[in-house]
Amino acid sequence: MYTLDVVYEIPCEALYHMIDIRNKNLRFLIIGYGVSGRSTHAFLKSNGYPVAAFDDKILIEDSDIGNIADFGAVVKSPGVPFMPHNAHFIVKRAHEEGVPVITNYDVFSLFNNNARIIMVTGTNGKSTTAALIDHVMRKSEINSVVGGNIGVPYGDLPHSDVYVFEMSSYELAVSQYMNFEVGCILNIEPDHLENHGSFENYINAKHNGLAHSETKIISYEDRNTMAVYKNTSITISNRGNKKADVYIDNQKLIDNINKIEFGLSRLPALRGRHNHQNLAFAYVVCSNLGIPIDCILSGMESFESLPHRLNFTGTIGNVSFVNDSKATNPVASACALETFSEYNIFWIIGGRSKKTDVHEHVDAFMATVKKIYLIGEAMDEFEAAFKGMRETKRSETLERAVADAYNDAKKSSNNSVVLFSPMCASFDQFANYCERGNRFCQIVASISDTKSHR
Repeated sequence: MYTLDVVYEIPCEALYHMIDIRNKNLRFLIIGYGVSGRSTHAFLKSNGYPVAAFDDKILIEDSDIGNIADFGAVVKSPGVPFMPHNAHFIVKRAHEEGVPVITNYDVFSLFNNNARIIMVTGTNGKSTTAALIDHVMRKSEINSVVGGNIGVPYGDLPHSDVYVFEMSSYELAVSQYMNFEVGCILNIEPDHLENHGSFENYINAKHNGLAHSETKIISYEDRNTMAVYKNTSITISNRGNKKADVYIDNQKLIDNINKIEFGLSRLPALRGRHNHQNLAFAYVVCSNLGIPIDCILSGMESFESLPHRLNFTGTIGNVSFVNDSKATNPVASACALETFSEYNIFWIIGGRSKKTDVHEHVDAFMATVKKIYLIGEAMDEFEAAFKGMRETKRSETLERAVADAYNDAKKSSNNSVVLFSPMCASFDQFANYCERGNRFCQIVASISDTKSHR
């Protein structure tokens, strides 16, 4: 077993300036009763605290709120709006009454004030990077667990030597008890602006996490973060910039700090420039913790890509099907287009639009896109966006789009891919991107079954 050689402790006194969890009469109010809210609610009750919960859509047993001022803290779930222009009425009342508004992460931090935490955030790639860091550490026999936006919610986490947390801008903007051993910002692109109110607020939320990190790791290409943290961080470039501390060039990772380099061809589950950035961040985190290079590479070799992120779901003849349902914005879909640039691409897009400029991100990778199939609320927007640039078809539903794309792709003489990389949120037709991706896989499976029985 490899033992980590760094001990990182947070003074207990720093955590008690606002909320004293030693007071068992302290009342908590949970706002939002999804997976994370229910987890925190159960955790606090199991530890003997009086807890109430409120959700706009769900009737909850402990929903008698009464006077907000009687609570010691309000715990905001990630989806609950919090900015001045859109704040939930309970958040507003809490601020007016001087009641602290904290997050599910804060509850974890209050009860685990000496925890060693790796924080991973960014607009794209954070799930893969967090999972990869955790995977490498566990393969190196380090007691690690991944949680937050990915994996287990904070309230259900087992004790661990190291925690790897994927954290969203919603958490980082509000959390009060952030003390991270390592903080990573992979990239920052416009996203979730309807909740944050502006791109500047979104950037500040991400930077809030990095500001509370002992070791800071950032992308050399991200001008928003480089402008603030250039001289206080470890920099990574996935575009071959040799001025970065660690950079990717010609299918190699070069570590300027430790004078190490290795080829990336041995890591097929992490192909594409976006995944090269993910693995570079994971490499720097793990090497910074003292894990030997052979253990890092061995762990990366056995890593499998996450569900709904550029997963091959089947092949019929010369047509492959790829599920990239997790691509909920144009930057993520641009990565998918670049990854499959050697194929004829029949691209399925649509859903609830993020209202960002798609051309800024995807135009450079459109050369092999043969046709675009539109679904969901964003059909009109994307039909107008790609008019005169590529042929589009209004398929409306995912079922129809897969059938339409396959019928066109199978006529191609070259290898083709039906790429479901929707560039949008799922909430117009599906509960979440997982449900949407699972439905895509089911549709592909039904086509395969039909073909096999002919």
